[in-house]
Amino acid sequence: WPGGLGIAMVIAMGFFAAFCGSILAAITAVGTIMMPKMLEQGYPKPFVIVLAASAALLEALIPPSNAAILFSALTNVPVSQTFAAGVIPGLILLFFMVIVVLIKCRNIRNPEPASAAERWRSFLGALPGLITPIIILGGIYAGLLTPSESAAVAGVWAMLMGFFIYRELTITSLCLALKETATITAIIFAIIATATFLSVVLTYSQIPQQIVAYFTDMGATFTLFWVALAIICLLLGTFVEIVPVFYLTVPIFAAITLSFNQSLLHLYVVFVAFAGIGMITPPVCVGIYTSASVIQENPAKAFREVPLFVGVGIVYGTMMILIPEASTWLPSLLTR
Repeated sequence: WPGGLGIAMVIAMGFFAAFCGSILAAITAVGTIMMPKMLEQGYPKPFVIVLAASAALLEALIPPSNAAILFSALTNVPVSQTFAAGVIPGLILLFFMVIVVLIKCRNIRNPEPASAAERWRSFLGALPGLITPIIILGGIYAGLLTPSESAAVAGVWAMLMGFFIYRELTITSLCLALKETATITAIIFAIIATATFLSVVLTYSQIPQQIVAYFTDMGATFTLFWVALAIICLLLGTFVEIVPVFYLTVPIFAAITLSFNQSLLHLYVVFVAFAGIGMITPPVCVGIYTSASVIQENPAKAFREVPLFVGVGIVYGTMMILIPEASTWLPSLLTR
């Protein structure tokens, strides 16, 4: 296909979402493999950088995702429900990204297609890795494992693959991975500790209740609330990373959503759609900085491609507002 390698990267991001759930990890893991190959085939560097950063937003929607776990922790919505809410919106976003690549890269042709034997060998080589999302999601949705237990089982499976199947994992690299995981976990828990204190302050000061009362007294409609949420998420996401934005705003947004008798799962998908755009909007565009560092390129050179993907993100977010069933239909099946 024209732009086939770009499409492959988007789909690979979607698959990696079912393994991991970390946006920056997806950019690093998938981008390290795919981005140099795309540059070899003549893809423009700015487009490759922004595409990798934008496609990584799939990690926040396709389960299991860190964003879903954070949202559930803040709203007391079951994690399995939040996971299910992100499946269809995640697939829709993946489709949007594929369309962008098909249009933007329509003049870029691939080399000779692989033979059937090469494709079969590649599939067999990838098969052990592709079992990982089946372990994670199958265990959760079948009711056999909790999200924490499925993560532990998948972690053990990943180590077995690394040591005995692919033979690329060593004791040294495993220790390094554990060290980096401990560092990231410590940072996240420091944020959670601070956010917990903030939530107590908000509870005692009744700020969420006052904001809800203000919206109600001024006769604000739910449509106006969505517009305000989109603007706030776009502005905050431009200057603040997505995790702090969650802790700063979700408790208040959740209270207002419930006051309108609307679904918190719908709020989750819309919130992620607009807050995620901040990953690619300067100056604090963490996604672009991470993506540019993979190919050692100046991130400022990629900024000219940002408006295209911001426009796609806004269209996608608006679509999620107008079609709440995209986020609520699948969770409703799980509760029957």
